[in-house]
Formats: sequence, structure tokens, C-alpha cells
Amino acid sequence: MAIVTFLGNIFRYHKAKIFLFFILIIAFFVMFFPYNDLSDKVSAVVSENTNNSVYLQFDDLSLGFLPQPGLKMTNVLAETAFASDIHADVLKIAPSILGLITLKPYYGKAQAEGLFKGDLDISLSNSSRIKAPMAVNADIDYAHFDLKELLKTFPEIPFSASGTGSLNADIDADLELKSQPDGNFSLKTNRVIIPSFSINLPQAGGNVDLPKLSMDSIMVKGLLKNGKLTFSDTKIGTIKDDLYLLLGGDMDVRVVPGSGLVVSYYNLAIDFTIKQSLQAQLGSYMPLLDGMFGRFKTQSLDGNRYRFRMQFNPFNDPMPNFTAYQ
Repeated sequence: MAIVTFLGNIFRYHKAKIFLFFILIIAFFVMFFPYNDLSDKVSAVVSENTNNSVYLQFDDLSLGFLPQPGLKMTNVLAETAFASDIHADVLKIAPSILGLITLKPYYGKAQAEGLFKGDLDISLSNSSRIKAPMAVNADIDYAHFDLKELLKTFPEIPFSASGTGSLNADIDADLELKSQPDGNFSLKTNRVIIPSFSINLPQAGGNVDLPKLSMDSIMVKGLLKNGKLTFSDTKIGTIKDDLYLLLGGDMDVRVVPGSGLVVSYYNLAIDFTIKQSLQAQLGSYMPLLDGMFGRFKTQSLDGNRYRFRMQFNPFNDPMPNFTAYQ
């Protein structure tokens, strides 16, 4: 009882000094703690907790307290199994207090400023759809990214493009990649311009030079469930553009550690229109297009419309199968 009274008197008469003491400790950590010496440790922890699928490096590391305690990194460079040379001007990571209490430090929020010239906000919390020790729900809001900068990180894509875009997604995922993601997403890009580029088509005897394409917008909406991606309300271009494509159907898409995204099956309904102005630019390649899809074509004063279903199942046939649909 005497000890309790003694401690109570200390707090009653010296609370201002105690408060100042804790403020000075916090100030010391903020101002003098060598956070930059932790960069190698942070990189190692990120790599370990992602099964060596993510490598992270940065210039400066500091600690902030508003609006909640977290780390701030500048000039961040990341390498993943899916893309390389991912750069952000600033990366802020604020772990959830509840996550720390429940020994799940990956719960919390992350903000990336200047990521492909856009701003990315991710909130990680408990997953209600995936039952796994390291399952999380990711609420993603990515605004004003630059399409040209984004495509630079995927060298296997044979073309460049300019335009801006946004992404909203609600995804449940297993950080150990033992279960497939589950959720939905919506991707929209505006004022897309794809410069002329070449692709290799053996059917055409080699490289095919494609003309410049301009599209007012591209909209892709999808639902992920049990390794299947289902498209809805997906439009490439608008009815005013030279190329207008509607896409529906689904595909089997799985995240495989060390291999990235693996597509093993798809059943897609494709409906696209090529206006006469684009046909003139395609020139001698139009007969090749009609040779492949001519039986699905209808003509109008505005251009040619092709409607077909494309199916691929490597267990049945090594080549895609094309059929008509209404």
C-alpha cells in the first residue's frame, strides 16, 4: 500500500516532468536514431516475408507520428517477380496497432507517391474470404498513373502507350501464395495513344507493322474467384474510335511462386469493330484479318464488325478454337 501511495505521489507532483521525459525520448528517436542504418535489415525482412519475390531498396528512412506512427522512405526502388525497376518518390508504411497486438505487422496502410507518376493507397486488414495464417484484405486506390511509365517495367509487352489511368480494387490474398486471390477490380485509362509498332506473325510471313491507335478510354472490370478471372463491362476504345472492342468471358489465371501469372484456360467472347479509316491504314493486312475472322464478319457503311468466341484448353488442343456467337 505504501508503494502505491509513493508512486501516486510521484505522478501527482511530477507528472509534468514525466511527460517531458517521454517527449524527450520520442524526440531522440525521431532526430538521432540512425534509421538509415536499418535499410539493409528492412530490405531483408521484406524479401523474407514475400518468399524472396520482392526486393526493396531506398535512400532515406525516417519515422513519423501523424496521422499515425509509421516509416517514411524516399527514392524507393522495388523488384518483383512480375515487374522490374518499380520506382516511387516516397513510400509511407504505417502498421496497424491491432495488427501489432495480434502479431500481424503486415496489417496497416501504405502510400506510394510518384509511383509511375501516380499516387497509390493500400490498406491491409483481416481477410474474411481466405482462411490462411497470412491472408489479408487489400483495399487499393491508385490514381493518375502514367501508362507509358508503367509499361516500361514490362519489357515483354511489344508496344508503348501514353495516357493516364486509375485502379480501384478490393482483393483478398494469401501473402504466402498458398491460396489464390479473391476479389474484384476496376481499371480505367483515358486518352490512350499507342504509337505504331511491329509484331511477329508467322501466318503473315514475319513482322507486321501496325498503325498508330488513339482511344478515348479503356475500361477493364474483373472478378477473381478460385483462380478464375471473369470479365464484365470491359471495353477497349469507344464507339467513336477507329477500334472498338467489347470483351466478356473468363480465364483460368493463377499466381505461381517464381513464375508469376500463369494462364492455362480461357473462354472469351470478343466483339470488335474496325472503322474504314483504320482499315485504310492496315492496307494489305486486312485480307489476313479477314482470312482469320472473315466468317464472323458483318459489314456496314461505318466499318467491319467481327463477333466470335475464342477458347483455349491446352489439354484438348494446343491451338485456340474460334466459334461464332450471337
